[in-house]
Amino acid sequence: MIDLRTEPGKTAADELLTLEEVAEIFKVPSATIRKWRANREGPPGFRVGKYVRFRRSQVDKYIADMEARQRETDGL
Repeated sequence: MIDLRTEPGKTAADELLTLEEVAEIFKVPSATIRKWRANREGPPGFRVGKYVRFRRSQVDKYIADMEARQRETDGL
């Protein structure tokens, strides 16, 4: 893994995550992330050849959006 602290101009938000790393963040099986992608749900990802990658910033934004929607529906 690239150490973003030593890469000039790079931030943690630029980090690319694997499908398995995203599943770990959400504490769900990898199959759940695959299902979300098939249903166009979850954080946006993209293909790099045959591999799916997610930007850390997009995963963080998805989480924040989910939290905001939950607060709205819960009336908090």
